[in-house]
Amino acid sequence: MARLEKWFTTALPDAELADSLLRILQVETDEFWSWHWTFRSARLAHPQPLLGAARVTDLAVNVILPWFWMRAVEGRTAELRERAEHRYLAWPMAEDNSLLRLARQRLLGGAKAAALKGAAAQQGLLQILRDFCDHSNALCENCPFPELARGFRDGNQSFSSSSSGD
Repeated sequence: MARLEKWFTTALPDAELADSLLRILQVETDEFWSWHWTFRSARLAHPQPLLGAARVTDLAVNVILPWFWMRAVEGRTAELRERAEHRYLAWPMAEDNSLLRLARQRLLGGAKAAALKGAAAQQGLLQILRDFCDHSNALCENCPFPELARGFRDGNQSFSSSSSGD
């Protein structure tokens, strides 16, 4: 825990956030699990780390940074809240996946993964998918999202006017 606290409170360049967190969360090589995917799998040709960059990104944007942000909010520590927000918004993109591809197809006209700038944009797109696409059919009939987006663009809507019900 102390290493995680130190990581969070230490000033770091944005480009080093993911690698620095990976280093502090990395555990020692395990004689079995570094070489096998399952109990019955064949031994791998090369050892694999128990924690990789993709999982560190998942942990950072879904657990670690939100946890630090909430602690800062509850402790009324504006500087640490801003640090958590900055790191969240600066975090590099996570791996692409089928949900992100679906969201880009439906909402961004099939844009490439690089159209999203960082993990926060990916998380936002996934949230839109959950709030709207999960409640609509494959043809997006009667989906309120396009009208809501137009309202934001025109300055006529706020987040509280979402009709998703979640």
